[in-house]
Amino acid sequence: MQALAIKRNRLQVLTEILQVCRLPQTKSRIMHKANLSHGVLQDCLFQLQELSFIELFSDSPDLTQYMTTERGRVFLGKWSQLQELLTPKEQILIKQQKKLTSKGPLFSFK
Repeated sequence: MQALAIKRNRLQVLTEILQVCRLPQTKSRIMHKANLSHGVLQDCLFQLQELSFIELFSDSPDLTQYMTTERGRVFLGKWSQLQELLTPKEQILIKQQKKLTSKGPLFSFK
């Protein structure tokens, strides 16, 4: 049985790329770790560079890598804080749903 795929929104994809690139990474490595197609990766890298969240990093002339900038790390910190603010409400909803389903059916056919 195959697990259901959850579609990520653009912000989630951009954030995942920034997390992957905390250390210098090649395009291939980013594609693999973030599970992205080449076209989507190209668009996202362009957008992240325009925002100054990511920069080119090169140890040698034949190896191009991408790395999250300080501005990108600040964004990741704020994103993490935002998720923490949103999580309690989600956890409450999940607990409520579990309580409803653990009580059994709302009615029975006897």
